[in-house]
Amino acid sequence: MTLRYGLAPLLLACALTGCNSAIGSRITPENYEKLESGMSKDQVHAILGKPDQATGDDIGNVLSLLKETWRGRSQTITVTYTNDAMVLKSIDLPDKSSAKP
Repeated sequence: MTLRYGLAPLLLACALTGCNSAIGSRITPENYEKLESGMSKDQVHAILGKPDQATGDDIGNVLSLLKETWRGRSQTITVTYTNDAMVLKSIDLPDKSSAKP
């Protein structure tokens, strides 16, 4: 019984914040550098977790394109796949020149 009541505040905090701190911590320049051309979607997900957004399109039965986006605390990573192999990656970092000293 004590365990259930001890978990209640934790579950409530997670529900209120969306647990973004645990997920957002995977969206880092260091993890971005681990991504390599040719990786499968499963390999990318093992590094970054589930994407925040995914859009795709099939061109006949010949070519499939998929773009996935992950949003972290201060950066966004986007990966594009062709036929389930990563072909492009990009990261948006905060502009340090606009930061106040």
